[in-house]
Amino acid sequence: MMKIGQATMPVDSASLSGQEDAEKVQVEMLLLRLSNHNFLLPLEQVAEINRPMPLSRTPLSPEYFLGLANLRGRPLCVIDPGLRMGLPVASEPVAVSKQRFVSLRHPHMHVAIRVDRVEEIYTIQPGDVIQDAVGGGMPSKMADFIVGRAEIEGTAYDVLDWGALLC
Repeated sequence: MMKIGQATMPVDSASLSGQEDAEKVQVEMLLLRLSNHNFLLPLEQVAEINRPMPLSRTPLSPEYFLGLANLRGRPLCVIDPGLRMGLPVASEPVAVSKQRFVSLRHPHMHVAIRVDRVEEIYTIQPGDVIQDAVGGGMPSKMADFIVGRAEIEGTAYDVLDWGALLC
């Protein structure tokens, strides 16, 4: 288990683009792998990262709701963002040993997303995130879950809006 982040509320697109807080110099981004795509998630939205644990399915829940995990005696809702966003299934099988549950900071519930891999943490300038830009080749449904796009070391990544994943 790795505990990270200190914020309690999600970052909005205005603060990512540098429009809200001129004193904020850098934003740390967690690079995640979902299906065949890499995404960025602002690190301050992440509470902790855990290895997958057993899940209890719930009846009549949407396909993307994987179930409930018991995390230190608290129920943890786990969703599959790839299913939620309509991403195609990964072309290569994902090793379970690489998968992680990324717990998100939410004021009212304990929730995590299951990702295929957690790659690394990048530090970028808030102005490096281009709002309302979605990468090519993504399903049209994808735009509902993206805050913007950032380029890191010559590669463009979509920035996830985890709030949209939960609605």
